[in-house]
Order: sequence, then structure tokens, then C-alpha cells
Amino acid sequence: MLINTQFSGFGSGGAGESFLTCDAALYDGTNDSVSRGSASGGPRDWTNSADSKSGIISFWFLMTAGSDGEEMFPYDSGTSGTGTANRVLVQRQTGNAFFVEGANSSGTRILQINSSAYPVDGNWHHLIASWNLAGTEAWLYVDGVEDQQNGSPTITDDNMDHTVAEHWIGGLGGHLMNMAMAEFYLNIDTYLDLSVAANVQKFRSTAGKPVDLGADGSTPTGVIPTGYFHLDDGETANNFATNAGDGGGCTVTGALTTASSSPSD
Repeated sequence: MLINTQFSGFGSGGAGESFLTCDAALYDGTNDSVSRGSASGGPRDWTNSADSKSGIISFWFLMTAGSDGEEMFPYDSGTSGTGTANRVLVQRQTGNAFFVEGANSSGTRILQINSSAYPVDGNWHHLIASWNLAGTEAWLYVDGVEDQQNGSPTITDDNMDHTVAEHWIGGLGGHLMNMAMAEFYLNIDTYLDLSVAANVQKFRSTAGKPVDLGADGSTPTGVIPTGYFHLDDGETANNFATNAGDGGGCTVTGALTTASSSPSD
């Protein structure tokens, strides 16, 4: 497990907020990815994973050059590395809009949330989504603001398939991510009502900065998440593949580099 030497204290956004100093990993869009699957010795599921109806995804991103179809986070249950039959997917679309979707074990989509388009503006942004399919509730917030477009969310009360062959951060195949990422968090057991501002602020401070999630990522919910991928200030970029959550480690394909800025700057 990664030993996290984060700095905690009172954030500038409000009394009691615990701020974070971190670095970010830069993906070049050509061959960089982080995976738990074929690139790391054959199909491997998350440790102790199970299908569920609740979850949270949170990460910080800075868009560089890129195009439609870049995948921040796909599960692949098809042939190794093909990107077929995605079960959980966060993708950047034309015009730099994003969507979050999930599917059941048959590949039927049971969740989709669409965002607005965002400019490639050289700034860091924060995306967080959470869903409770049993309660037909789902939220997507970008930079602390609710952003659910095109009639989303669409929700079906069913189990999202988390027990699949491969998991990737930064895309796979022809959909590799060309951007910088920091503080990637995945919880497949817990729901947070993001319409409650205090729940968004468990990840993004009122000052618009990353919040200290704890060494194992358990601070926001009291539960160690499946995935928590973090770089301390000055840490080697490829260490972004070290999972401080309880889902097991990943492997870097290509070579990540340290981004020239981070969301904590």
C-alpha cells in the first residue's frame, strides 16, 4: 500500500477543511495507460469486487490537445485490450463534454449521465459522479456545480457489473487519454447525495482545491475505496499506478510524466 505523506491543515476555503499538496500524472495520448488486466500479466479483477448499485467516481483533470472518444476510465469485459463491452466508462466526447455510464453483466446500459462541453483552457477541473440505482438517483458535478445535460441521468434499477477482466485509467486501444490527471478515486459500494454541498466538499474544497482523502482514501465516506490513485508532491509519476485503495495495484504501459502543474497549486 502506498504510504501517503499528504499535508493536512486548515484550507483557505473554510475553517476545518483539510487541504492537500499533490502532483499530477500526464498521459501523452499515444501509449500511456494504467491498467489492472492484460498489460499487467493477464486478466485480473479488482480485489474483493462485487456487482453493486451504488458508487462514486472522482478525479481532477487538465485537458491538453485531444479529441472525441478519449476514455478516462473504462472497464473492459470483452477480448483483452479491445475496449468492447465496457461496463463502466467515463469518456471525453466531441467539444470536450463528458459522460459517465455503467452497464449490467449483459452489457445493457443502466446508467448514463452527460455533462456540458468545457474549453481546453489550461485550468484544472474536478469531476465527481455518484449513483444509487436502487433509489434511481445519480449526480454529476464539475467544478462544484451540478452538470447533467441532454435529459440525463438515465437510470435502471439493476446491478452494475464490476467483476470484469480488465480495468484501465487513461483509456485503452484507440481511446487513450491526452490530459493530466490527479487524485483518481473509485468507490463501488457507497452513494453520496451530491446535491448536498458538504458531500462534494469531501473531495473539492470551497476554494476549489483537492481535499485530503486520507492515506487510504477512506476519509470521505469512512470506507476504503476500491481505487485511490495519488501522487505526493515530487513523487515519481509512474507511482500513480500504486493503488492506496483495497482493489489491488496496477501497471503502467508507456511512461507517465509529471504534469507541469497540479490542482493543488
